[in-house]
Parts: sequence; structure tokens; C-alpha cells
Amino acid sequence: MHLLHFLVPFRNDIRGFRRRLNPLDDAGYAVAEFAVVLPALVFMTAIGMWSINVCVSQLELQSTVATISRTAARGDSVVELIDKAQAHHIAVVVSSHDSVVSVDATKQVNVPLTALHDAVNLSASMTSSIEGGNFGQ
Repeated sequence: MHLLHFLVPFRNDIRGFRRRLNPLDDAGYAVAEFAVVLPALVFMTAIGMWSINVCVSQLELQSTVATISRTAARGDSVVELIDKAQAHHIAVVVSSHDSVVSVDATKQVNVPLTALHDAVNLSASMTSSIEGGNFGQ
């Protein structure tokens, strides 16, 4: 009974309980816990930011494909739009079938840790009906 009474803190705080279990020193607990958790937090933050970057790149790719498809369906020239897309490392293929215009685009996004994966390939496609029966390049 005397041993159990010794382990119970006088003021019901956990710090007094730890001090009784390890009477040497408890000042390094917070630093050690922080040193273990910090690399994991940095890694998770970097992966989260990269994931957001991939999502934004996919939205930009879809917007580019939609703009090129609508412009080509109207019969306007899409050469400038394709050049602008290629400046952003987007590969664009425009094709015409019967009365529709198809636009396919791909973009490669590098992975920060190449040991896990080489790269992520994003793709988008859109088909629009040709307005007025003409197709402009």
C-alpha cells in the first residue's frame, strides 16, 4: 500500500507522476517529441502542397483544352493557343472527325521524391461540335 501511495501525485498533475517514476530529469521530453514529429510534419506539408499543385495543373490543363476546342469549333485559328500551351509544356493534339473537333492534351508533372515515382502524367480531352461546318487550324 505504501508503494501505491508514493506513485499518486500530491496535486493530481501528470508532471508530478512522471517525476516520481523517473526522478532524474524530465525536461527533455518536449524536445525529443518535437524532434520526432517535425520531419513527419515537414514531409506531410510538402506532399500536401505538391498535391495542390497537381490539382491546379489539372484544372489549367482542362481549361486550356476547353478553350482550344471551343475556338476550333467556331472555325477560328488555334495556332496561337497551341503555341501558348506548348510554352507551358502541354502537348496538344487537335483533330477533326465528321462534324466534331477533338482536342487531347497531356502534361507531365514531376514528383519531388523520384525514389517513389518518376512523374505524373495529366491528361484532358474535349470534343465540340463544329459550328458552321468549317474547321480552322
